[in-house]
Amino acid sequence: MNINYRQLLKEVENLHLNSKNSQLSLIKKTKRKVIAETSTKKLVIKSYMLKGVKIFAYRKYAISEYNNLKKAKKLGINVPTPFNLHKSISLNGIHSAVIMEQIDDSITLGDYLKAYSTIGPNIIKSIGVLLTSLNQTGANHIDLSPENILIKQNSDDIYLIDWQYANFVKPNSKQQLFMQMAQLIKYLSKTQSKDKIREIIQAIEKCLPSSLRYESFCETIIALSEEHLSKSRRFNV
Repeated sequence: MNINYRQLLKEVENLHLNSKNSQLSLIKKTKRKVIAETSTKKLVIKSYMLKGVKIFAYRKYAISEYNNLKKAKKLGINVPTPFNLHKSISLNGIHSAVIMEQIDDSITLGDYLKAYSTIGPNIIKSIGVLLTSLNQTGANHIDLSPENILIKQNSDDIYLIDWQYANFVKPNSKQQLFMQMAQLIKYLSKTQSKDKIREIIQAIEKCLPSSLRYESFCETIIALSEEHLSKSRRFNV
């Protein structure tokens, strides 16, 4: 369902902005997101609005994403700052939206790969730092794909977005690290050669703490990613 973005901006202005002078101006809209700005900051308003049986599932996703972003931010993981959770009920259905920081001058890792074909060493290092941070905090993102990794241009800082499916488990689990890295490699293997995938895994491994490395690290990640890819093809994911 497409966003009634004028109604959404007005609701957000009335309920979540402190000043009457803080009016929102639309910058960009997509099927699920609105990017808007006030005189002091830019916002992403990620909308979950559906009718019928999916209403409650998508409302749950909005609440989960907001709470998970807050927790990840508190743990020091690079994520957009969550500002508020918006909820409203109208004749069109139940409408939930997460209001969060817009990361300026950023592109997804997916778009970066389309432009540059391969991943530079500084970005690989940043991915290693991100994976270490997820492992040390027990943050299990669930959907670690190139489309959910934002690269801040001219700095190589990266941010992880789309936290609606995430959960938090016991920190410092090697199994959790392997599974999250295998998810990422599964997606990268669709555009990168086998030799390049091996090179990327080895480069990321060097950025990890010594306690997380071991002799067959690369082979383990490749085997797990191929298992992920096989399941994805089987279920057309």
